[in-house]
Amino acid sequence: MSTLVKRPLSTLHTVRTSQKSLMGKAAMETEENLLLAEIEFWRYMIESRRGAISEQASQRMLDACELAERKLMMMERASSRVETMQ
Repeated sequence: MSTLVKRPLSTLHTVRTSQKSLMGKAAMETEENLLLAEIEFWRYMIESRRGAISEQASQRMLDACELAERKLMMMERASSRVETMQ
């Protein structure tokens, strides 16, 4: 005879919601880490290539770095809003 325990569906939904929440948080942290690495990369490139590249190339690198910084700032704002809701 089987001794399976039947759980109410509401419990199952809570578990799935928690898993999605954790997975979403992990994905957001991964994205933040990638943006931080990108910012570090562009800052290094800008510093190490100073004077060795054209003004246009330097400006494009600055623009790329600023874009990554804005993305990170927007992500941090969104993350803090989610945390205050919980």
